[in-house]
Amino acid sequence: MDEDAKKEPARSRKPSGILPSAQRRGGPVQIDLLGAKLMRPLLGKRGLGEGDICFHWAAIVGGSFLATNSAPERIQFPKGERSGGILHLRVPSGALATQLQHLTPQIIQRVNGFYGYPAIADVRIHQRPLPPRPRKASDPPPLPEPARERLALQLQNVDHPALKDALAKLGEAMARRDMTPPDKKGRQRG
Repeated sequence: MDEDAKKEPARSRKPSGILPSAQRRGGPVQIDLLGAKLMRPLLGKRGLGEGDICFHWAAIVGGSFLATNSAPERIQFPKGERSGGILHLRVPSGALATQLQHLTPQIIQRVNGFYGYPAIADVRIHQRPLPPRPRKASDPPPLPEPARERLALQLQNVDHPALKDALAKLGEAMARRDMTPPDKKGRQRG
């Protein structure tokens, strides 16, 4: 009788692996949600819990000079509490650190307003280099006149304006790609 009881749970287990289509979660997923999900464990180790303060730092302090020249490092809470913490900020220069000391009350107010409760009671400023930020893509250089004329000649028989515009953009992108020199392995960049 004991043997039957041991075998029964094994039979009732669901097979691991592929789920039926009704149980699968498919469809588009916002990339920022994936990023937040991946970063949550890493940021949690630094006391930044959900990581919201890192992702929304520019919105919290106002997308200004302050947002681009400071970065939150961690939040240090008293043991067993989730309020009254110390926000550790990283700034690249001593002059900016002095300026930030004068803005400490506003930073505390904005961070607490973002969280909706008094999460931060104090701010500590550390002078260290900021982590590198991703560069924004700049506008591509204009096409040379001969390439632009060739493209216009190829598109002169297209009557639909939206299609002509889309084909012109595609043609410009392809012409730019052909103008860029190949990388060290002989592949086209861009």
